[in-house]
Amino acid sequence: AGNLTPGKLLTFIERQNVVLKKDFEEFLRNLAEYLEEETDAVHGEGFWTDHWTYNLDLIESYLAIYPDTKEEILFDDKSYTYYDNAECVLPRSKRYVFVDGKVRQYNSLYLDEEKKILIESRDKFKNVVRTNKGKGEIYRTTLITKLVNLVAVKFATTDPAGVGIEMEAGKPGWYDALNGLPGLFGSSVAESFELLRLMNFIVETVKEYQHRKVNLPVEVMELIKKEVEVVDWYNACNDADKDFKYWEKMSDLREAYREDVKFGFLGEEIEITANELASVLEKLRAKLKSALDKAITESNGMMPTYYYYEAEEYEIISEVGNQKFVKVRKFRQKPMPYFLEGMVRGFKAYGNNKEFIKEIYKKVKSSELYDKKLKMYKVNAPLKEQSIEIGRAKAFTPGWLENESIWLHMEYKYMLELIKNGLYEEFYEDFKNVIVAFMDPEVYGRSPLENSSFIASSANPDEKIHGTGFVARLSGASAEFLSMWRIMLAGLKPFKFINGKLILSFEPILPGWLFDEEGKVSFNFLGKVKVTYLNPKRFDTFKFDVS
Repeated sequence: AGNLTPGKLLTFIERQNVVLKKDFEEFLRNLAEYLEEETDAVHGEGFWTDHWTYNLDLIESYLAIYPDTKEEILFDDKSYTYYDNAECVLPRSKRYVFVDGKVRQYNSLYLDEEKKILIESRDKFKNVVRTNKGKGEIYRTTLITKLVNLVAVKFATTDPAGVGIEMEAGKPGWYDALNGLPGLFGSSVAESFELLRLMNFIVETVKEYQHRKVNLPVEVMELIKKEVEVVDWYNACNDADKDFKYWEKMSDLREAYREDVKFGFLGEEIEITANELASVLEKLRAKLKSALDKAITESNGMMPTYYYYEAEEYEIISEVGNQKFVKVRKFRQKPMPYFLEGMVRGFKAYGNNKEFIKEIYKKVKSSELYDKKLKMYKVNAPLKEQSIEIGRAKAFTPGWLENESIWLHMEYKYMLELIKNGLYEEFYEDFKNVIVAFMDPEVYGRSPLENSSFIASSANPDEKIHGTGFVARLSGASAEFLSMWRIMLAGLKPFKFINGKLILSFEPILPGWLFDEEGKVSFNFLGKVKVTYLNPKRFDTFKFDVS
């Protein structure tokens, strides 16, 4: 027994001149029945704030095709594990530092040598969390338990205003050109919107399966219990600085939890009913949503994306060599300009309010996020008032790279959220302006069959490159377009599970002009089944019930 990868295996077969009776892919599929998958990774640097947010995207995409498996994959399958590594986040007392007369957050991580030795001592599946605080069996659980655990940890990671998720681990989120923001006590409302969205999903799910029970590690249940106590305290408190005190209490909980589970779970679980879990999460959700609603109001009715915080009051609590460590007593919140990402993530969280989203759409078009010349959406509003400390985005010329350009991936994400949230008229109003396939090759500078990383916007001082695409790539924009394509042709959820029956029902969202002269549109469903729609009068399908 040993470790191998498909690449190593293929290399061995070729070098040894082994003749297979079947092709390699089929051989590998057959061989997989006798293999165990082991996740292996090497830590690079920091922990990005957004990486966890894509889990729900995957779950929703899967359930759009396999809705009949929802209960099974969430509650019955107990094969889920936790990844384990020795890189840990320092407590505030060891990462809040005094540098050049300013308070900053630097060097947030450390390698725990004791944990590294523990991990290396394992024979196999080294990087999988164990029970008995790291010395027992592999801890296995369900997907719903892991999602609840994720909510509990992220809920305890909100910033001093209780609105954004802290960039506490050295890295920002999707917009990684704000690589200086973690040092400025930066936070991301984008991830808070995703947290609200995840809470919505879990609450809806446990209410759907009220007969189910969820087993949580005792450490997670204790964290949630204490979070509820802090929220109750907050709701009853009238102190002027209650937001800061709330942040301190939550940060203490988070740091204590991390220390408790650093080497692994104890292995004991507490059973909670679906209704009890829904009730608890609804209380936490109400606190988060209240903060987000307030932030949207303060942001002139649009969705903010990033904040950073200045330490107004602080004290030096320790010194190690030339390094001074600080305890902050008071922060001042500093809002960042608009970023398109805030709208994208916010639409996911507020997707049950179409009219609200439509109003924000109108405001975006009237804002500096909208490039009126190109009729496209910029990745961010001007950064001219921002310090170079926010990161490399500030160093780029406006309209170029990650500063006020048309960042195709995020623009396509925005378009995807429009169609997912029922803004069909608005989606197709923008469609021919923002989708590369409709662009003038003379302006775009390359084949309209080829995506770019970014398009120079009209914010760029060089008018000759306005609308030109740069850095051709199969980027995330391609994935977002495929998602749009699927919804346009098959609908949001082609498969439905109703009263114990799996039903296939196409609900295309197509404008009349996409049908050919014969009133036909064809596509391959699930890669194999050719589907043709007949629409002789070329109506817009989203204006009629075509299911």
